[in-house]
Amino acid sequence: HEICQNVLVDNYENQINSTFANFVSLKTNTKRKKSSETSSIENNDNNNTSKKHNKWSKSDYIRLFNEDNFLEIVTVILGIKVAEALNGIEESETEVLESFELSDMLKALESYPKSQPSYKVLCSFLKKKYEEEILINVINNLFCISEADGVINNKEIVVIREFANNMGISKEKFEIIKENKLEEKKQEKDRNPMHDDLIYEEQNFDDIDFDDIDDVDF
Repeated sequence: HEICQNVLVDNYENQINSTFANFVSLKTNTKRKKSSETSSIENNDNNNTSKKHNKWSKSDYIRLFNEDNFLEIVTVILGIKVAEALNGIEESETEVLESFELSDMLKALESYPKSQPSYKVLCSFLKKKYEEEILINVINNLFCISEADGVINNKEIVVIREFANNMGISKEKFEIIKENKLEEKKQEKDRNPMHDDLIYEEQNFDDIDFDDIDDVDF
């Protein structure tokens, strides 16, 4: 898919905040209670089973590694972590995440434990499975998500740097990627000087002739 594709999304912000935290609904069936004593035992067993299934196991990680859309799934998981780094997920960030087929990736995770997976393991898997060029593309995509709200924040940079480190990308290469992104953002701002954070006072317009302000120019 195209990096940073603009996609309009309806009501995805609430979905992403709730769905990722519980991206798998545990469906445990409890047997009918025969007595208060057996009921207590069954409940304890179910609680232990739930805790066990709620935690990612080695087999869960390996199954995810073998998914056809593994790269897209992990990009979304890491992207959500980046988007949450500052003040939760903004609508603009959600739109970029949706360009990575957010809803489909969350659906693909429904068969996995609902707890948060290890980001370190996921990044190590990326390193194991893909060439560095693809890993750099992943980092660029994470910066894409970071800048969706108009600012690449230091907290987001820290998260992305940690991911890059776990992928085996050197500090030097990461700094090059980061500086390129920051430079792109600066150039974009230079091309669009009329930002909301700029306030023009009346004296800034002394060079403009307002005498004929009511006239219509043809």
